[in-house]
Amino acid sequence: MVPIRWARLFVLLACNLTLISCVRAIAPPPSLDTGRDVPVTWLAPQPTDAQILSVSFLPWGIGIAVGQFGTIITTADGGLSWKRVRNPGHHGLKGVAFGPPPYALAVGDGGAVLRSDDHGGTWAEIRPPMAVDLRAVGFGSPELAVAVGAGGSVLRSTDGGRSWQPRASGVGAILRSVAWASPTAAVAVGDDGAVVRTADGGLTWASRPSGTSAALRAVAFLEGRIGIAVGGDDRLWRSPRVVLRTTDEGITWNPVNVPSGARLYGVTRTGDRQAVAVGEGGAALRSSDAGQTWQRAEVDKTAWLASVSSFSGAIVAVGESGRVFRSIDDGANWKPLQEHHLSSDVYAVACPSADVVVVAAGRMLMRSVGGGAFVRVKSAVDKEVYALAFPQPLVGIAAGAEGTMQRTADGGATWTKVESGTRQAVEAVAFGDVNHGIAIGDWSGHGPGIVETEDGGLTWHGPLSGGRGVPCSGREAIRGVVLRPSGVGMAACEAGAVFNTGDHGHTWTETRQNRALPLLSIAMADDRTAVAAGERGVIVRTEDGGSTWSRVESGTLGRLTGVAFADQLRGLIVGWGGLVLSTEDGGKTWRRDPPLTIRNLNAVAFDASGAAVVGGASGLVLLRGWPPEDPVQETPSREGRR
Repeated sequence: MVPIRWARLFVLLACNLTLISCVRAIAPPPSLDTGRDVPVTWLAPQPTDAQILSVSFLPWGIGIAVGQFGTIITTADGGLSWKRVRNPGHHGLKGVAFGPPPYALAVGDGGAVLRSDDHGGTWAEIRPPMAVDLRAVGFGSPELAVAVGAGGSVLRSTDGGRSWQPRASGVGAILRSVAWASPTAAVAVGDDGAVVRTADGGLTWASRPSGTSAALRAVAFLEGRIGIAVGGDDRLWRSPRVVLRTTDEGITWNPVNVPSGARLYGVTRTGDRQAVAVGEGGAALRSSDAGQTWQRAEVDKTAWLASVSSFSGAIVAVGESGRVFRSIDDGANWKPLQEHHLSSDVYAVACPSADVVVVAAGRMLMRSVGGGAFVRVKSAVDKEVYALAFPQPLVGIAAGAEGTMQRTADGGATWTKVESGTRQAVEAVAFGDVNHGIAIGDWSGHGPGIVETEDGGLTWHGPLSGGRGVPCSGREAIRGVVLRPSGVGMAACEAGAVFNTGDHGHTWTETRQNRALPLLSIAMADDRTAVAAGERGVIVRTEDGGSTWSRVESGTLGRLTGVAFADQLRGLIVGWGGLVLSTEDGGKTWRRDPPLTIRNLNAVAFDASGAAVVGGASGLVLLRGWPPEDPVQETPSREGRR
């Protein structure tokens, strides 16, 4: 059996490989449309970690960006701060464009078309005439708009996007970008060097030779009849970038010599005769002579940039993991925005009150107040933290490697080291009331595998005389534990067994011995009802205090890592790949939420208001409410490739 500490390393490596493969993918995973309008606030990173695939700005700095999982974020200050807004649909979005203010259009998977009449603050879903993936949209005049997408699709609207009619493009390649040179002339570009042009406001389109077979990802007109198209060959891993230029509104195109580097995905006009292009590996090029010559201007080597837009005084580029970069010197230098301090995976979360969130990320303890940014607080020990528990709003325990334990008496603002009585790495901590708690180790060190407290965590000791305090035999680690105020509790073993206690964890009895279904987390809705979840989508449930257990359908084969209940009926299960399952009947049935991230989710906890905090890979933290039609939910709001 691999020690848990090494297992964590393997998991981390697997997560990194998974993330890399996702970034390299040409298209993100399809969104799951469940019809649920679940309120979610992104606490870290803010406001999203989804891939942002398109951005558009008005001249005075109001902007909209859209992307994976139907994400829509808006800014009113030139990209310095962003907030997430509600999408009435659940399809991924690929393109966004402003029309005459305050109108905007967004398009995406499955023919999704959204229209906003208030600068992107609210959106209405438009029924498309065909269910084809759309990649880009653009306005030619206040009422004239064109959207393009898969299979050479072209849709035309003459009423500002309220209705659409398909038009023939003459090509079958995916069209990925569209730009207007005048109210009647427009160009769309796409895969295999496809270039199509209209001279009659989008009624008819004709293919134009591009001189390349590379995928053209973006097109923009700089001034008058001059336009730029950028891209690179997707059939090659390290494809040379491609830049084409036209001086006759897209009738003819010629290649431009540019500094070598990664493929380009976005281009925009930034001023008189000025342009900026961005792409993979944080690549950026800038031109000050209407695209005739280009100079290198790197943004960030770790960033994949999908789109760029400009307005008076600044340029904004967006891309992978919700990252936003801003330049105020015509693209020469760039500053990252929406950065946060969490880099390690979050394995433990706690909600001391409705306004405070505490998370453990590696050796860091982080705290957010009122939905604000996370601030690192000084840890009393320099070891990894694996478990958090708050028996009171101000009093909490953080435990982890080598039996290290620390206590807070001010809601997580400051911490003091306490002796745990063991050198086992503590994997789980639970309190039944303000005094009684237990901490369980993973059997990799010295000392008892379980320690108890009867004074709110001030002092800890091994099992008292006569107590049977090790609820799992051998090297079968406990991966989840829960205690109730009555003293009833349960512990789930990674080998599939479940142990019960009726005296605050002093003595234990094995009630479930199924060793075929590894369990990773357990929670109790009341003294008799419990749910445990684990590997391969396993969910088991008891209604009689653990005497009998039944398998519950999860609808997934994914790894389920955390489970918690807000009350007797409502609960959540989280897992790898962004899995979130919710129940409103005490765990009898579970429904999958629309995906919000591809990151692995590791832990979930509820605050006093009924909102759930979810922690995941690379510092992700979400605040998840309940659908607004739920009559008992009154959770206060917290602002918060292609």
